[in-house]
Amino acid sequence: MAAVSIGCKKLKKLNISYCNLLTDRGMEYIGRLKDLSELELRGLKSITAVGLTAVAAGCKSLSNLDLKHCESIQDVGFWAVACYLKNMRQINLSYCTISDVALCMVMSNLTCLQDAKLVNLTNASIEGYELALKACCGRLKKVKMLASLKFLISTELLQTLVASGCRIRWD
Repeated sequence: MAAVSIGCKKLKKLNISYCNLLTDRGMEYIGRLKDLSELELRGLKSITAVGLTAVAAGCKSLSNLDLKHCESIQDVGFWAVACYLKNMRQINLSYCTISDVALCMVMSNLTCLQDAKLVNLTNASIEGYELALKACCGRLKKVKMLASLKFLISTELLQTLVASGCRIRWD
């Protein structure tokens, strides 16, 4: 990643999904790619909040971030995403270990967010989902969640999302 961060400074898109050798140190190099707008990090088991924070603090142009199955990231990393990545339009947090508080912070602080994939967030409660969805209700265009949540999230909230133009996909 050091070579990429030095030789490809203007890189816009990067997909390093399932690269099990990538560590937080490699994420620090990715954080040097100031023009990066799309980053796919699916299935990276070794990255933690330290690595995600380095990327969030350095890559403020990110508008699309895929963290599906990044299960070692703690809430502090998601807080960094919420604080630094104000241009975020799409995010995939499916199968991440994000808490209610971090989920609400991400969904409320990312004011450009239009598309969120929130499938199987094992550390998030129904109340956490509801608060997070209420926080971004007027601007969210698409959201994807587990089908079982259809019967647990309040009908009123789901109707409000749909009425505001949000398409809900059930997985």
